Amino acid sequence: MGTDFDKRKLWALPAERFNDWRRKNDYPVIYERISKFLPFFQEWQKDAGVTQELMFEFGIGRFLGSEDRLSVFHYHGGTRRAFLTDDSTILHLRDPRNTYKEDTYLPYFKWLRMEKGEERFEKVSREFRLKHYRGGKPVFNGDFFLLDLSVPELKGVSISDKLLDFVCLDETHFDSIHNNTRIYIWYSTAKKIKVTGDLWYLSFYETQIGDFDVNNTLVLNNGVFGGWEIDCDFLRLTIARGVFRDSKIRCSKLDYNLELSEVSDVIFSYVCLPGHSRWDEVGFNRKVKLLFSAQGDHFNAGQYFYKEKVSQLKAHASPWHDLKLKYGRPRWSEALSYVLKSYFALVYEFFAFVTWGFGERPGRSLLASIAVILVCAMTFYYGADSVTSRKFADSLYFSMVTFVTLGYGDISQKVAIYKIFSAAEAFLGMVLMGLFLAGYASKSKQY
Repeated sequence: MGTDFDKRKLWALPAERFNDWRRKNDYPVIYERISKFLPFFQEWQKDAGVTQELMFEFGIGRFLGSEDRLSVFHYHGGTRRAFLTDDSTILHLRDPRNTYKEDTYLPYFKWLRMEKGEERFEKVSREFRLKHYRGGKPVFNGDFFLLDLSVPELKGVSISDKLLDFVCLDETHFDSIHNNTRIYIWYSTAKKIKVTGDLWYLSFYETQIGDFDVNNTLVLNNGVFGGWEIDCDFLRLTIARGVFRDSKIRCSKLDYNLELSEVSDVIFSYVCLPGHSRWDEVGFNRKVKLLFSAQGDHFNAGQYFYKEKVSQLKAHASPWHDLKLKYGRPRWSEALSYVLKSYFALVYEFFAFVTWGFGERPGRSLLASIAVILVCAMTFYYGADSVTSRKFADSLYFSMVTFVTLGYGDISQKVAIYKIFSAAEAFLGMVLMGLFLAGYASKSKQY
């Protein structure tokens, strides 16, 4: 299928014939190569009960990388479909009126992690991916070419139920594509693809959507795009006159350009890659925060502002990790200055995290206030020189009126240390009450 005409002819086939073509032509090669490369592959197949025929029916990629067990449901009409076992949207399929049998299977990489350990899992998963291009064609795992399905413009075809794992879709323009099922574009490459018109339910996993120096990596135009799942290293997203919604994006670096467009109900998650700075996560959450803020979505902007500050707190807690990435081999003066600044910032940010969640969790101020009142009350109760010693009600009362700075004066400490302690409690009370009020007042702030 080397020519552009042949690719279009293959795309135009109905799903059943398209999938049969793959099962006869390129799936056998993929299966042979991965079965030789992946360790314990035959052992996994035996333990999990996964056969070659099963992988060819529902897609090789799904039985390798799915995040949880796969359930294959047998319908009364004789058809079978595969879903994630813990998918809450398929509960109705377990009704005997809809299906008569459910088989569950453990995917390879999940099995590898459970049976052979985290270290083996990390090593194999790092190596099992698109490595490079050879002669302009993508080579997966340095072992076999991906099926090249890229065309300059693909218009009006249906992709429903088509097996699209281990394929190359680079620089393809999807125009008015029809789809009503989830399509798994896994272990593939889709650099600089463009989509015009509504398109739902695409799932990208271990798929190169682009190097970060490539402009307009993923372009969505004039439509509603929803139910997408994108899991990649780098993502540059451009949406023009469209709506992107009800989707999940996991990546380590993100950039976007919205032109008269809306992003709603999209969950962004940061993926930490080896050798990356902890500050990369800070920048990632900041960009997502600004995306929602620019659309007036203050709730989600606040959620990612909180994530930004938490990731910043973690970065300050481990300065040595980023010191090496920033300076390489720093002079002792640079190292000392960087570490001290990080730890001073850590103290301030930890206080803000605990007391009011950086303004996004003001309820913590109330809990912190109760804790301070009780701790101070117990101090006054057990203190031998306290005027409320061994008087719990008086100790609690004195602690409360001191915390809120009412200052009735009916009880006052006589010993200097308790006077200072009372003044400190009053100061802390003003701070915490101020944070509590400021936290709720800030819910309408601009991020």
